[in-house]
Amino acid sequence: MRALWAVLCALLLAGAALAQETDGDRLVRLRVTRVDGRFVELDVGTASGLRKGDVVTLRTESLGPRKAIVRAASEATARAEVVGSIAGVSVGALGEVQVPQARLAPEQEEHPPWSAPIEGWDEDTPLLAEGAKVTPEERPLLLGGRAWTEWQSTSTELVDYGNTRAGLSLDAENPFGRGGVLETELRFVDQRADGTTSSTSLDQAMRVERLSYAVGGTRFDPERWQMGRFLHYGVPELGVLDGVEYTHRLPSGSRLGAATGYLPQLRGDRRTGEDLSVAVYYKHLFDAEAGLEGGVAVQKTWHEGEADRDLLVLTHEWAPGGPWSLRASALLDLYGSEDQFKDGTELTEGRVTASWFEDGTGASLSLSRMAWPELLRNEFPEQVAEVLAEGQVDRADLYTWTRWNDWRLSASLDSWADQDGSGGSAELRAALQDRLFPDGEVGASVRTRTGRFLEGETARLFAAWWGSRGTWRADLDLSDVDTSASSTIADTWLRLSWDTRLGQDWQLSLRATAQRGDFDSDSFTISLARFF
Repeated sequence: MRALWAVLCALLLAGAALAQETDGDRLVRLRVTRVDGRFVELDVGTASGLRKGDVVTLRTESLGPRKAIVRAASEATARAEVVGSIAGVSVGALGEVQVPQARLAPEQEEHPPWSAPIEGWDEDTPLLAEGAKVTPEERPLLLGGRAWTEWQSTSTELVDYGNTRAGLSLDAENPFGRGGVLETELRFVDQRADGTTSSTSLDQAMRVERLSYAVGGTRFDPERWQMGRFLHYGVPELGVLDGVEYTHRLPSGSRLGAATGYLPQLRGDRRTGEDLSVAVYYKHLFDAEAGLEGGVAVQKTWHEGEADRDLLVLTHEWAPGGPWSLRASALLDLYGSEDQFKDGTELTEGRVTASWFEDGTGASLSLSRMAWPELLRNEFPEQVAEVLAEGQVDRADLYTWTRWNDWRLSASLDSWADQDGSGGSAELRAALQDRLFPDGEVGASVRTRTGRFLEGETARLFAAWWGSRGTWRADLDLSDVDTSASSTIADTWLRLSWDTRLGQDWQLSLRATAQRGDFDSDSFTISLARFF
């Protein structure tokens, strides 16, 4: 194991392509506000430059990026379809998209022809001389972000739930005159349950999701530093870090880097200070035109001062800009004599996603395997840790879609297997777009699933409209599910939602859900956001 570390460290010290700015494009940051199967709702729309067909990158913690295609957009929101696996994509996930600057420029009235010749102009000289490029340090201070609050109430026959959430995300470009970016994201959660005789606080926490400052990494500076709390920049599969990361771009476009700091807990109040991490990585750019890149990273962690994890991460990406793309990643845990349940090398997590899509047609195939690493950090009871040591989940996900006249048809098939059994699901979906009303769709879907605990069918009717007054959506679900207890649950779900922009800076979202059948419940959510 020491020899492996020595070889990898020597490789990392030898020589990964930092994302360079694209002339004429603007990076728009966004957030997932709702997850509906394979579709996600985004908190930005046409006012931010998004258009149907744009490809959005979503960031997940420890699982790498996901691509999503914008299928519809109103002024304030957009609806996108995730390509490949949807694992790790949840409400609150961050993302970004490159938007052409021309979309954001105000429309100018056509100027009438000049009535007199321009004095001193040589017709052999370009009318517009090339302007000097502005470095990040020369740019003005730019502030952008979002403050939001959400209140949810759910009533059932036995108990009432109340959730209050609030958050603030704020980005400051060039705040200190060095061309860097300061990112802040805070979140507050208060969850309560009110029974017939008492009220109980289930969760109350203030969390710092992100608080970091990054400088460099532009086309003017091959070195990039980031410090604070952030998602690993070079290798997102390593998760969130409280520390510092350094990345250097080589003349070839490849990059190498290192990071050290503490790993905050994924849940709760993001407690930190118990798990120290040191990681180094190298990403080699084989072919810039073909978007072919491969990477390797090693990570060593200590839990409360005791040696814990030895992790090797391998990544591969091929995205030539055409209809095809391929991404693969593997997390390998290296165990030794000090580990109780495992030894040798184990593929803790492996993922491969191949996708192909053109205008109106596409397909994706995702394969994954996941096991539970033996870590001091997990702190499971010994009997639970022993069971998890044998645990493993394999999953396959196939998805395809096409356009036929005004219809958009899609089908998905997924299967899974673990140490105790197997299962899967299949879904067919048809949506008639822009026919009954502009910028809208109506349709239906049918889904069937099997598994150890539940199996049955769900039919859905839906309608949506992306108009000047916001986004309207209605879903009616009819489900008939058999449980492992040999009982049948028949329920009807009605979901209504409306998202709209109030002026230039405010966004209002209303959602209501009613469930009727073997279980009755009602839920109402209102959220308000202020954009900066």
